[in-house]
Amino acid sequence: MRYRRRKALNDRERQAAVEAAGRLHRHLRIDMAGLLPSSADYQALLALSEAVNRVIRELTGADPEWMQVMPSAEYAVNAPILDDAIFAEPLHSSLAERHGRGGG
Repeated sequence: MRYRRRKALNDRERQAAVEAAGRLHRHLRIDMAGLLPSSADYQALLALSEAVNRVIRELTGADPEWMQVMPSAEYAVNAPILDDAIFAEPLHSSLAERHGRGGG
């Protein structure tokens, strides 16, 4: 009796493949960071990275999460909060004091 192959991954397999592809992509980016973009190794890793992106798009129907643009409303909620104390003193006066020229 022959084993019947399926036409598609199930949801669990699809999620596991996407997670594995994401881990591979992170490792590729780390390796690429130390290489000259003109080097053959960089170009090979770039081609593999692009293939990973394409596969994730095919499996999920969407861009990989590292390529998705955060909606502005979500960014507004998750954006870093600036401390008002940063703006309490004008920059020029603190620089002048540091250089012994007096403030204001």
